[in-house]
Amino acid sequence: MDTPSLLPADAHCLDCGAPQTGRYCQDCGQQHLDGRLTLRSVWRDFAERFLKFERGLPATARLAVADPGRLAREYVRGRRRRYVNPVSFLLIGSAVAVLLIPLYASPERLLNDPGMGAQPGAAAGLDLGIRIAGGDPAAITPEQRERILAEAAARQAEFVPVYISTVNQLYSVFSVVLALAFAGFLKLFFSGRDQTDTFAETLVLGLFFAGTYAALSAIAASAVAQLDGTILLGMAVTTGLLVAGAAWAAAGFYHRTWGAAALGAVSGIAALVIYTVAIMAIALPIVILKLA
Repeated sequence: MDTPSLLPADAHCLDCGAPQTGRYCQDCGQQHLDGRLTLRSVWRDFAERFLKFERGLPATARLAVADPGRLAREYVRGRRRRYVNPVSFLLIGSAVAVLLIPLYASPERLLNDPGMGAQPGAAAGLDLGIRIAGGDPAAITPEQRERILAEAAARQAEFVPVYISTVNQLYSVFSVVLALAFAGFLKLFFSGRDQTDTFAETLVLGLFFAGTYAALSAIAASAVAQLDGTILLGMAVTTGLLVAGAAWAAAGFYHRTWGAAALGAVSGIAALVIYTVAIMAIALPIVILKLA
């Protein structure tokens, strides 16, 4: 093991220039080593930085699923060394979701799903659109109907792959929006209940919650897809997962009462609306520009 030598009186940290007072710099944390760089010292630096992160991830993931409110509360109170940073955890959850998206939301599956594809969903949508416009679906000839549906299918086939690719690229941004919205609504609903948590402290819960939801919802949607469930069924399952997770997270972070759980569920639903609007508002213009 590399150990520091006896330090001269004027020894300074080579990283930040602060006076050396021990094995680690008291200002920046840089380790003071005496001698040349060795393979052993390179490995130790890697182990301290990366493997420590790996050891913290399982513990963080387990508690994020079992009791996200307790995880956030412990992190806020200062027990942070054993857990992954909430922002890093959110990015990990988003990465898991992006990796699994092809299993449950591939272009082929979206286009062929009974509730999402051009047939029969587009046919029903065409009839509805004609009625909304004040027309009579029966007045459209079979040839006109076939031509309109063929054009709709072609546009859909062009739109869906670009849309999925855009959402994948921006998934981390959307996850951050979900975390911010969830934390914002929690802060709003619990501000008058003798809670002194700052928005930043509440956001810790939002980040852990959003990261957990991103990963678990992708796993759940993938399972539904493998069982030949429809995309609408997958959306129902993931929405239920979000509401239940939001209620459990809020109950653990605040008070383990039905009232806290209910406010958490409402916060989750409101955050989901903001999340969905953000996807539409950000992704759709980008897709339109790409297809223009």
